[in-house]
Amino acid sequence: MNRFPATILCVLHLAIGAFTWSQEANPKSAVGPAGINDDFKSPDLDVDRWLKRFEVESREVYAARDEVLKACDIKPGERIADVGAGTGFYSRLFAKKTGWDGWVYSVDIAPKFLQHIAARSTADGIENLTTVLGTDVSIRLPPESVDLVFICDTYHHFEIPQQSLSSIFRALKPGGRLVLIDFDRIPGVSRDWLIGHVRAGKEMFRDEVIDAGFEFNDEVKVGAFDVNYLLRFNKPIRENEAATDDSSGERAADYPLGELGKIVRLGETLVNETSSHPLTQALVGNRLNCTSCHLDAGRHSQAASLIGVAASYPAYSPRESAVITLEDRIANCFIRSQNGSRPANGSKVSVAIAAYITWLSQQTPIDMNPTGPFGPNHLTMLDGETIETDISRGESLYADRCADCHLDDGSGSDEGPPVWGEQSFNDGAGLSKLLKMASWLKVAMPPDDADLTDQQAFDIAAFVNSHSRPEFRP
Repeated sequence: MNRFPATILCVLHLAIGAFTWSQEANPKSAVGPAGINDDFKSPDLDVDRWLKRFEVESREVYAARDEVLKACDIKPGERIADVGAGTGFYSRLFAKKTGWDGWVYSVDIAPKFLQHIAARSTADGIENLTTVLGTDVSIRLPPESVDLVFICDTYHHFEIPQQSLSSIFRALKPGGRLVLIDFDRIPGVSRDWLIGHVRAGKEMFRDEVIDAGFEFNDEVKVGAFDVNYLLRFNKPIRENEAATDDSSGERAADYPLGELGKIVRLGETLVNETSSHPLTQALVGNRLNCTSCHLDAGRHSQAASLIGVAASYPAYSPRESAVITLEDRIANCFIRSQNGSRPANGSKVSVAIAAYITWLSQQTPIDMNPTGPFGPNHLTMLDGETIETDISRGESLYADRCADCHLDDGSGSDEGPPVWGEQSFNDGAGLSKLLKMASWLKVAMPPDDADLTDQQAFDIAAFVNSHSRPEFRP
């Protein structure tokens, strides 16, 4: 986290100063104290206070920013995740360094920090930056989507390091780099506050990253560092990955250049931030984003994948009894899944999202669908003919498997969207239908490790859809 002593949307894990761990902190523990980051999630977070602590020459990682940038070895056009972005000063530097054909994701668990980053970036004319509200265990970025992950004075705030590292590993492209900066905790040498605040030393942090699958490259000596260190890792390229033909579409190509690239990246941002982005906020009637259903910004191979979708349009839609375009289909999502209003065909919103989906589909042969608006990677429906649902069983499963993120009342949280009630999708959305909801749950939940049986998926779907939700009004 770009903070004191020591990132869609937000913060992934940090804070300091305000928290001091026990002097008896166990340096061998691989779990941070529960709730250490709660104050950073507060709507009352005083950003100005942290600006005065983070962006001052007396802070090593700020004073050494030029050396740190050099150590990151950023190339034009790279996609960078600034994890625990804090006030965002490194995010802004990265955005300038990677250029218009690159992109920066400012990831944090603190909504107030992300609001500041978004406002400051707009004021500075930075257009290649997206804020992402992370969780205590996930940076919420699509798989193989970034070239570099940067973690500055933040790792010691990870509450469950191995889960966060797993999310980071997944988001990095094969061969991608991880740069880790943290405090050098040396018993008998480091100051008392650092010994009490940081749970382990450099060697243990390095070993934890290696245990998560990364390769250790080197430690870069930064001249301005006294209490910090900088380590560099990479995600290995395995033989089967090196031989993989990217034309499969499973791994998207680089962004297009120029204005087309900008509109594609805008579309990706809108997919991730539909309910909060200034261009789409007024069109959305709930708290859902496109990526709430189309996981990993549409890159998930099974959960309503957007890969290849554009190659299926124009398509016949039985629901409309008409041939529709990709923009028509996007508009339908706004009025059904997001319980809002249609973006006009040809509008910036519609064109941007369509451009992003087309970019994800560019290696897919055109195959217009005469039977329905479904792409080649559409959701596979379960066989529900022999399954009898049980709402009470679904209620128990929901409490055990879903409520932590979506809450007992289904209203959602920072870690999971609303699944019923006024802020969820309306009764005209596909997921309001039992079969489609169960089929989606089967491949999507829990995230990154879907393991529900068919019966469990149907029971949870029956329970979720037994609750009220908004009425669809065409």
